[in-house]
Amino acid sequence: MEHKIYLTEIVISTDSEKSRTQVGIITSVDGVITSIGNTGGQAHNAGWQVGSPAPNGDLFIATMVES
Repeated sequence: MEHKIYLTEIVISTDSEKSRTQVGIITSVDGVITSIGNTGGQAHNAGWQVGSPAPNGDLFIATMVES
């Protein structure tokens, strides 16, 4: 299964999504991550690793920003 990796910016004052950018794909088999294609390393920095349980659906990595 493929899980898209997105970086999202969340506006602090409103908790609303400002932007979303796809930065990679996690591939899983039977609920276990088999590969991570993310050249920026955001998924690894967030703790996702090959062999770990896969995310439920797509992965959204949030950054809080000012409006």
